[in-house]
Amino acid sequence: MEVYELIKMLNNTEIGGTNTKDSYVYLQPQYQDFFMLTEYNTNITFKDIETLQDIVLRPTTGREKRLTKLGPYIRLKSLESGDKIILKKYVINSQVKFLIDYIKNDSYFVLENNKKNNCYIPWNQKEFFLYYNIELQNEFTNLIIDGEDIKITNIGSISKRDDSPTKYKVVELVGLNNTQPLILLDFVKNIIISKPIIWNKINANKASSFQ
Repeated sequence: MEVYELIKMLNNTEIGGTNTKDSYVYLQPQYQDFFMLTEYNTNITFKDIETLQDIVLRPTTGREKRLTKLGPYIRLKSLESGDKIILKKYVINSQVKFLIDYIKNDSYFVLENNKKNNCYIPWNQKEFFLYYNIELQNEFTNLIIDGEDIKITNIGSISKRDDSPTKYKVVELVGLNNTQPLILLDFVKNIIISKPIIWNKINANKASSFQ
């Protein structure tokens, strides 16, 4: 028996938080072998580990490879940016079984580095600013992260793209340059500020036994 596992942290775009038509997961190159070539562009039934309900998803090809039709599952589980979905694939004597699960991650915050505007965008917008009590522009808080003094300041709102009407509250981090290492997450340089700080790694792996 072979077991394949893919763990993916969801961002705003993937959950449909940026006015996209549907929710999906972008399959980065190292994850694309999770599905066989013949499984792309077909509906695949995943078994919900929590409820045993059938969840129909569709891996697609095109300009990029995606796992689509995730909207109903994301709404069913009330998933948000920073939560993870877990996909498992069991191959037993040429028979294939797919399972889906999720992890709610309210123990940390992900800050996305917006290089264009030299700031960071918290994925969990409302919870982040409430937790640190910096809901208003120019409000700030001081933290100690890995022994370094970090000042986090609410510096207002931006759009990720010039043509986008969606605004995100952003923060400035002072003192971060001395904090190493930064976390490479989804191939974008992000930091994870957590309660307490944790290291998180997205991975796809092949196991040799049932998990």
